[in-house]
Amino acid sequence: MSRKAIIDFDGHRYVGTSMRSHPPYDRTGRIPVGHLEEIGTGTRPPGRCTNHSRPEGPRPERVARIDGVSAAVAIATFPGGRVYRREDATLPVTLTGAPWVEWLLSN
Repeated sequence: MSRKAIIDFDGHRYVGTSMRSHPPYDRTGRIPVGHLEEIGTGTRPPGRCTNHSRPEGPRPERVARIDGVSAAVAIATFPGGRVYRREDATLPVTLTGAPWVEWLLSN
C-alpha cells in the first residue's frame, strides 16, 4: 500500500488536490506562504514510503488556513502550500481562480 496524499486534522480527513481546473492541466496549484495562517498540526496516516521499500508510521504535518477559504473546506501544508480539501467538500472557484495561487509545472 502506498502513501496517499491524506492529512487528518481536527477530526476530519483531507485529501490532496492539484487544483487543476482548466486546460492544459499540466500545472499544480500551490499557495504562497503570505496567504497562509498556520492553525496547527495534522497527521499523515501510516503507509509506505514512496519507493515502497519500508512501512512508515503516522507522521505530523504542519497545516494552515488559506486566505478566504474555511478550514472546513480546505487546508494547506505549512509552509509548502500544498492544498488538501476535506473529503466531503468541493474547492471553491474563488480559490482555483485566485490571482495569487502559484501554478507550477506538474511532473
